[in-house]
Amino acid sequence: MYIRKRGQFYHFEFFVKGKRYAASFNGKTAIRSPMTNVRRVNYAYQERRKVLEGSYRNDSEREA
Repeated sequence: MYIRKRGQFYHFEFFVKGKRYAASFNGKTAIRSPMTNVRRVNYAYQERRKVLEGSYRNDSEREA
């Protein structure tokens, strides 16, 4: 898993069973950017836990 700042936004990426999951803080999904690095890491791990539990749904899978 990594968290990087690109431009003015932070992005995170991780892999589960060979599939790539990535998102950004303050991007199109309007996720507010956590102020500290610890909070950013915790948020990324929460998203990873959602994937492992099966409750994660990306934008393309959401219903309109």
